[in-house]
Amino acid sequence: MLEGFLARFNALVDTLSAHPRVRVTHLWRGAPATDAMLDELAQRWGHPVPATLRTLYRQANGVQLRWVDIGDEMYDPARDDRRHTDGPWHRLFEAPGAQAGYLDIPTIEELLGRDTVGATFDDADEYLERAVAFDSFGESQDAVLFFGDGVDDPWVSVASDYLADVDPPGKQTLSRYLDHVLTTWASTNHRTKDGPRNLDRMLRQRVALDLIGLVGQRVVYKDERRGSSLMHGLVVSQTDLAAPPRDWQFGPTLVEVRGDIDETVYVPFRALFPPDGADDYEPLFANPDALRALLRGPAEPMFEALASVAPLTYRSGLPGGPAICGHAWPFAALATKLPAPEAARALIVAAQTLFEHRDSHTEQSISWPVTRPPHHRATMSMSSLGSGLFDAAVIHIGRAAPGDLPNWLGLDTTARLAFMLRGFQTNNPLRGYNPLTDPSRTYAFLYNALRGGPTALDLAAQSPRHGGEIGLAKHRLVVS
Repeated sequence: MLEGFLARFNALVDTLSAHPRVRVTHLWRGAPATDAMLDELAQRWGHPVPATLRTLYRQANGVQLRWVDIGDEMYDPARDDRRHTDGPWHRLFEAPGAQAGYLDIPTIEELLGRDTVGATFDDADEYLERAVAFDSFGESQDAVLFFGDGVDDPWVSVASDYLADVDPPGKQTLSRYLDHVLTTWASTNHRTKDGPRNLDRMLRQRVALDLIGLVGQRVVYKDERRGSSLMHGLVVSQTDLAAPPRDWQFGPTLVEVRGDIDETVYVPFRALFPPDGADDYEPLFANPDALRALLRGPAEPMFEALASVAPLTYRSGLPGGPAICGHAWPFAALATKLPAPEAARALIVAAQTLFEHRDSHTEQSISWPVTRPPHHRATMSMSSLGSGLFDAAVIHIGRAAPGDLPNWLGLDTTARLAFMLRGFQTNNPLRGYNPLTDPSRTYAFLYNALRGGPTALDLAAQSPRHGGEIGLAKHRLVVS
């Protein structure tokens, strides 16, 4: 494979350059390396340069490629439609904006100056003493090359966490690694998994949002402070930044959005999405009666309608409070058209319906629209969806902070909630652990609230950046 590497690399560049939804932002190919350069590398390593590595460098002393998908929210035509060819570049992955594809084969001069992975850690395993970062394709992601095994095709390991997590040699060779990179269009998201069958399947098929007449429109945005879920809201205003911050990666247009969770935020225009025909959230938000019927109905249609609203399921802690499921925020926002007590009651009933279904823990495919930002989950269980709805009810309770939770919820819902809490306690598999006394769990929050404890929660999302830094109101800047 490596004998024809440069030809295949050039063909990849041609394919990417010809695609209307791809922009190649950086491209550089080094001149062929000389035998003297390769001999110097062998002397530096104290081991012969493997035959396939010599074959690679005799074609080009390093190559660099970076391309972006114009459907990505961080794509900026003013910045990304220009192709840079004045390489090689140091730490190219730090170039502003998103990257969809990337390849950075270092020059021999760079390899000569790099320490082994083992030299950067105390008490490192022996094999890390003959490992060197080879293809750095992200801030904390590297392909590591192992030399000194006396094999023609050296081993490669895809490492993460700033080289702290490096598998030992023996899983894939340099030839197989580079073949995989080229056949997956150098996608950074496919270094450790197979790619789609064609380039179009990899690209974002987002619907374009029109900047004209934007005020008053419904929009969708990804909020890293709300569990990285998609949130919905209404555009209030828009402005162009006269002097964007130095590390600003988006275009100059900033949009003020009143989110459905009752919070105003600033979102870069490129990070907004229009609701479209594939969006299950908007019809339910516009029709409270349909939402009521769905949450009070059977599990199957509820799962079909809601699983694709928010597939992210990890938890994050509230200040001084429990950890909330990330996918609870969109569900809480969806129910804000209902009065708070009714919203909490309906969400609790829906969660119970999902928890008690006979296939509650069976993973099912999520019908995720191709026009939405990509996500890491392809399946979800009814119990996972139920946890999101349950925590969405907690959000409504924490916002309303009722003085008497049982009376606020009503006798029927209080009885349902008490039954569910007893079930969570009984079904806990950890010996000696009681989730109803764990302050990090929403179960414990509600258990204490039913007994007269606090019901208020600090639900304000904190952000390291706000509009006040750039002369606007101090709303959060949503820049994920």
